[in-house]
Amino acid sequence: KAIENFVSGGGRFALGVISTGRSPSGTPPPPLSPDLAHTIKADPLFRDALLTPACGLALHTPEEAERILSDLLMFKHSCNKTK
Repeated sequence: KAIENFVSGGGRFALGVISTGRSPSGTPPPPLSPDLAHTIKADPLFRDALLTPACGLALHTPEEAERILSDLLMFKHSCNKTK
C-alpha cells in the first residue's frame, strides 16, 4: 500500500542499473534479458522509473564516466527495443 500511495502521489523510483565498478576488460554490460526488458516496459513501477548508474560518478575519470553513461544509454535502448 505504501508503494501504491507513493506512485499515485507522483513518486518515482530511481533504479541503479549500471555498475560503476571498474571493469578490467572495459567490456560493455551483457545484453538485457528479454524477460527483464519486458518487465521494465510493461510494469508502470519500472517503466516510469529513472534508470541511473548504480552509484555516483564523482570519483571516476571523465573517460570512465563516459563509458558508464554509454552503457546506461545502451541499457535504455535495450529496454525500448523489447516488445
